[in-house]
Amino acid sequence: MSDARNIRPLPKTMALIEYGDRTSALPGLLLDDFEDALGAYARIGGVPSPRRALASRHADALVIATHARDMREARYTAIAPGALVYALIACDACETSEARQALESLEDRLDRTHATLAGCALIPLAETLETRMRGPRMGHARRNVSEATDELVLALRCADEAGIIDVRPPWPRALCHLLASRRR
Repeated sequence: MSDARNIRPLPKTMALIEYGDRTSALPGLLLDDFEDALGAYARIGGVPSPRRALASRHADALVIATHARDMREARYTAIAPGALVYALIACDACETSEARQALESLEDRLDRTHATLAGCALIPLAETLETRMRGPRMGHARRNVSEATDELVLALRCADEAGIIDVRPPWPRALCHLLASRRR
């Protein structure tokens, strides 16, 4: 049996937040994909999605999308204590260490607001992902990002924690490293 004191209420409101300098469309595309998936699962499940909050300080859940380089300079908005925060953090490299550092920065800021980091997708190869976002959602080029987004959507719909999702590149890491070395 579960302890009723540990059950979180389902989010009734959510805010979608895009951090960045607007030179890349990727954070907005990731949020659009998240919102589309959330709506699709709501229709399939027959349970409405949380409604959009006009201000993040009034939201039960926040979904943040950013590029790792923009996280350090992000101007954070007010976050309600106890809010669940889900993040999509992209980085240019094949490895997600830069995104992981940005995640640590986000966690530090959330600790001060008493919000809960409920899930984060660390997404590699951001510079090529923007063009791949035009392709089929479950096509080879962006399937891994879509599956990570779906995990975050499920966690939000259940007021649960998805943990840290280290998204695999769409091709083997050895090929990523080879291509990166040829660009230098």
